[in-house]
Amino acid sequence: MSSTDPLRSGLRELTRQSVRAQISDRAMKLFIEHGFEKTTIEQIAAEIGMSGRSVSRYFASKEDMVVGNLTGIGQGIADRLAARPADEPVWEALRRSLDEHVAALDRDPDGTLLATSVMLAGTPALQGALAKKQREWQDLLVPLVAERLGGVEHRELRARALAVTVLSCLNAAVGAWTDSGGAERVDVLVDVALGAVGEAAGEASGGPRHASAPQAESSPAESSQERRPTGRTDRRLPPDAPRGLPAPGSGESAR
Repeated sequence: MSSTDPLRSGLRELTRQSVRAQISDRAMKLFIEHGFEKTTIEQIAAEIGMSGRSVSRYFASKEDMVVGNLTGIGQGIADRLAARPADEPVWEALRRSLDEHVAALDRDPDGTLLATSVMLAGTPALQGALAKKQREWQDLLVPLVAERLGGVEHRELRARALAVTVLSCLNAAVGAWTDSGGAERVDVLVDVALGAVGEAAGEASGGPRHASAPQAESSPAESSQERRPTGRTDRRLPPDAPRGLPAPGSGESAR
């Protein structure tokens, strides 16, 4: 293999990623404007001057155009979790690992992420693909959480429970943000959702009514210690498939 082969391979991959980003961006605009179901591969291809067959070489399906970028968001959350201080409580580290994604949703200057979230929440055809991507997020977080838990019993189970819970709270918060039409702040809603879990954990362990967060590494006695009060919300979301975690076209994946 010549010394130029890795360079050529890298350039090809960069070119492929650039084309995928352009296709995804144009497709998202069409999906938002015309609806996911009504937009065809041929329309997307015509929008960017390609054939439908060429587009299919970059994306296996329309669903992948919407949720494909979610892998990058999940990896970003995992990277930020890995970078948190080693002695930081695991629940706090998980919360702070969401900061950049949550901030991107709260910025959303042109409303693209909110429109995407509305589409995700209201399109049954996207729910399976979205759920699959969210499971990938869990798999990225679990080993990092497990490392922070040390040598506790059932460490992997505890780690997955924490990862699933934090991501579910994020889902619920984004769902409430979507329902509000973007009027409420995602960062506030995330804290309310996480606080509700903390309250429930405190009540289940016989502790005070208000609890800031469950700590997987704590004993039942430690879990019953007094914690700081948190807010509540009466907003309820449908118990169906996961709610919108917007796949950013011009949003977070480019940031």
